[in-house]
Formats: sequence, structure tokens, C-alpha cells
Amino acid sequence: MIKPNKLEQEDKIAIISLSMGVLGESFMTFQKELIEKRLNGFGLEVVYTPNALKGVAFLRDNPKKRAEDLKWVLEDDAIKGIFCIIGGDDTYKAIPYLIEDEVFINNVRKQPEIFMGYSDSTINHLMFHKIGLITYYGHSAIVDFGELNEGILPYSKMWFEKLFKSEKLTKITSSPMWYYERTTFGETEFGKDRMSKVEEKGYEVLQGTGVVSGKLFGGCVESLSELLSGGRYGDEADVNSKINLFPFLQEFEGKILFLETSE
Repeated sequence: MIKPNKLEQEDKIAIISLSMGVLGESFMTFQKELIEKRLNGFGLEVVYTPNALKGVAFLRDNPKKRAEDLKWVLEDDAIKGIFCIIGGDDTYKAIPYLIEDEVFINNVRKQPEIFMGYSDSTINHLMFHKIGLITYYGHSAIVDFGELNEGILPYSKMWFEKLFKSEKLTKITSSPMWYYERTTFGETEFGKDRMSKVEEKGYEVLQGTGVVSGKLFGGCVESLSELLSGGRYGDEADVNSKINLFPFLQEFEGKILFLETSE
């Protein structure tokens, strides 16, 4: 597996929409500005892929354009990171335009970049895994860098900062706080803290005892299951059967399986 280089101050990172194009809508202007401000605060230069801000309808109807955006990023040696705007529900529709493109695959291996996102971005992580690239299942632009607190949540900040360091990750700690989802969004909510409480349980061992180690592998439960069931659009399982995106059984050996639910 190929591991991308750590981030550096003044690196250029690309914001991309590989599924839902919500950041291009007018009601997201404030959060778009927040995202740029927070990432600039880490010393990063933000660029948007050519179609990232064309809105929900355009990107929904043009999965090939989403794929072209990812190809565009991998052709630019100056871009060091790729951050997903948010998840969605039809990321798989762009994959056939990518996984069979030898130029794209060679660019991934020649110019490995940090790829980060979660939820339905699971599909992209599986694609990169198939190609041989280590990716980071984490922050999405809107949810984390567009957080309406005064700053991004401390736990999120701590883990993001590790992308700037060369240290080997040996332990994953539980968040000391448990946060409730917001019920209202928008510019009027800026500066209002999320409701939270102290996390009292940390990690709970449900079966077995002690501490385990291994390589992290997993993703969103819904996204993984819909690769096999066909999903809400009906043809996702057919796409998967052609390209074998869902991991084979032996790929889970020696791994720590992590799962999250979009709901």
C-alpha cells in the first residue's frame, strides 16, 4: 500500500464533491467561507475542483463530471490533499469512470495525495484501497471545517493536526466529550456551542478482553451494505459485481473493522 506524504504549511488542497453538491447552493455561502477560513488557518491553500460548486442538481445528474474532477486533481502535482465536501448516496455512480481508467490509476500511484472524507465517501476509500493507496477516513469539509462553533471541535482538530506530522499512529483515544447533533443550522447559529456531555464510558469491550491492534479498515454501514443489496437506486450491486469494489473476505484478515452509521 502507498502512503501519501504528510501535509506541509502552504500546501494546496482540493475541495471536491463526489456525490452531493450542496456546497454550491446559495444558502451554504456562510459555511463555505468558514471552511476556507479554517483551512487557511492551518496554513493550507484551498482550491475547488471545476465542478465542485455547481450545485446539487448538476452533480446529481452528471456523475461523469464528478469523476473528471478527481482526475483533474490527480493531474496537478501542486495539490497535496483531496477533501470531500460531504457524503451523499450515489457516490458509486462515478466509480466506473475512474477504476477502469489506466491514466487515473497511474496518477494515483505516481502522485499519492491525502484523501479524506466519510459517510458515502466510503465508496471512494474502497476504490483507492483497490488501487493501493492508504486513505484517511475522517473530516468532511462541511461537517468539520464548516462547524458552527467558534472553531472546529477539539477532538477533530487534534486528529487533523496529525496529518502534518510524521509520527506513526499507535493508539486511538476516545473523545472526552459526547456531542449532540444540531437541530438548527445557518449563519444565526454561528458561535453557539453544540450541546455536549462528558463521555463516561470511553471504549466498551463487547466481546473478549484487553487491547487489540491491527490496520484500520471499514466505513459507513449503509454504504457497504448497499454495494451488495443494490441500494436505493437499484443498480449499485450490479456496478459492484463488475469491478469487485466490496472487499474480499481475505482483505479483512488482521484488520480492526470500524463501522459508522450515517443516521
